[in-house]
Amino acid sequence: MSDDNFRILLLEENENLGVMMSDFLVRKNFRVDLMLNAKAGFEAFIEYKHKMCIIDIALLGEDGFKMVDEIHQLNPDTYVIVLLPKLMKVVRLNIENEIHLNKPFSIEDLVRIIKFKNRSKVSGISSARANKDVYEPSEVKTYKIGKYIFEVHRKRLTLDNQSTYLTKKEAGLLAIIVENANGLVQRETILEKIWANDSESHRKARSMDVYICKLRKLLAADPNLYLVNHHSIGYQMIGEVSEIENNI
Repeated sequence: MSDDNFRILLLEENENLGVMMSDFLVRKNFRVDLMLNAKAGFEAFIEYKHKMCIIDIALLGEDGFKMVDEIHQLNPDTYVIVLLPKLMKVVRLNIENEIHLNKPFSIEDLVRIIKFKNRSKVSGISSARANKDVYEPSEVKTYKIGKYIFEVHRKRLTLDNQSTYLTKKEAGLLAIIVENANGLVQRETILEKIWANDSESHRKARSMDVYICKLRKLLAADPNLYLVNHHSIGYQMIGEVSEIENNI
């Protein structure tokens, strides 16, 4: 399957933004069906069985994720990128073939996600294997952490133009702590989100402590950053942390 016959369903509440996104994707050799209301979008999906859907959740109104769930049920192989308002947080654990992006986001990052999923389907890589081998961003976010720049979706930590690429667990752990900067993150919260597939609690806890030590070393160049261990309770990032907007 090549890019030019990889058909994408795009549901976007903002017509101007939808047209801009559609035009950009078309220039990247994707076929795009742009719909501006949920009913027309769902009817298009029924007709064409798109392998990729980009859905602005604001377009679905009170039904929320009901339509998204129906798409998963009708075609489990369809990959759904859900666009969320800037401050909206959604907890949908272990939903296969679904990813969330908060607005504003980088259109280039959106294209990277689409191309990755397209290549996975072409090469016959299963979703489970793809998730294991390649880190997929759940959110496109960038943070300034003291002197560092942390791009969550790229797993990249940069200091003075020198970049370090983190492992999936390192990036996930740092993201959770940074999102709750200057607040306490419970150990159990971290274990549930990052070590969900490991059944041995003792091994999970030891592994987490090792990764915390790795993060401390990675952040050691800024003496004003502190990753504090509250014994048997959790961890706290102390320092100047702020989110940097990604402009589409």
